Amino acid sequence: MNDIDILIKLKKLVGKPFNYKIEVETGQCTELNLTSPDYLFQGLVRHHSVKEKEEILQLISQLTNLRYLNLRRNKLKSIPDNFGNLTKLNFLDIASNDLGIVPEWVGKIEDLTYLNVGVNQLKELPVFLAKFKNLKNLLVHKNLIKAFHPEYSSFTELEELNFYFNQIPQIPEFVFDYKSLNTLSWGVSKVTSLSDSIGKLSELKYFTFVANDVEYLPDSFCNLKNLIATRLHKNKLKRLPENIGKLGNLEQITLYQNHLSELPVSFAQLSKLQKLNLSWNDFQEFPQQVSALKNLHWLAYFYNKETSFPKLEQVREFVVERK
Repeated sequence: MNDIDILIKLKKLVGKPFNYKIEVETGQCTELNLTSPDYLFQGLVRHHSVKEKEEILQLISQLTNLRYLNLRRNKLKSIPDNFGNLTKLNFLDIASNDLGIVPEWVGKIEDLTYLNVGVNQLKELPVFLAKFKNLKNLLVHKNLIKAFHPEYSSFTELEELNFYFNQIPQIPEFVFDYKSLNTLSWGVSKVTSLSDSIGKLSELKYFTFVANDVEYLPDSFCNLKNLIATRLHKNKLKRLPENIGKLGNLEQITLYQNHLSELPVSFAQLSKLQKLNLSWNDFQEFPQQVSALKNLHWLAYFYNKETSFPKLEQVREFVVERK
């Protein structure tokens, strides 16, 4: 049975339109996507029976020239071992499927550049993932993982690491050697300190570091000259680094639910800042540095002790109470 025949059977079983790609010259299917934003839960076979899902997966396992496969949000529970036939995959998204483990067949893939295993109730990541030295995107968010193995220092090409909502109490030091990293998410892990080595991530543009127990950011945080947006809410921050004004490309910063009572003088130098959330802190008076932010157009400031605010002509939306 050729790939065209397999796709005909898949269309009948899936019962909804889905995206795929066929190479004209060879007739081989190289891309398959059973997820669509046009549906409420996105997974196109999410509500199919167990038997129907098994039939669909058996057919997919025969598409041995796949480079791209997206099975996200389908609640598959398990994916059969014969998916080890798909050795040519570069992109694999099996997130939100309640898998419990990363399937062993993933280790048979020759070279992944994108892997999403988020929201799968994973308790650990297999060491064999370290073989994917060309990995650029690794998403393991919303799991129960307690360790990020030192072998993963091999991910020297990594550009995105999403470890949001896991159980690792510290960012491993080798993560700060990922020189190409531009997106890092690490939260709800009760991290107590952020390493000085954060400043080594010179390409970092987006940094999410929320719901931890950090009181101070290291001065090296101000070395992140390419940083565009950072979410630092629900920590225990008492102050920000004095040189935070050096973050000249910063456009958004979220600082709500911390313990800030003042802002550094240099905060007024964040000339590109557009969105700022200072809510739920300990400000006794409105920080005047905010008035100097000429490109600011959105500001939240609810749950602070100060009740009067200056008129800021540049701010189009000023949230002073929780909605």
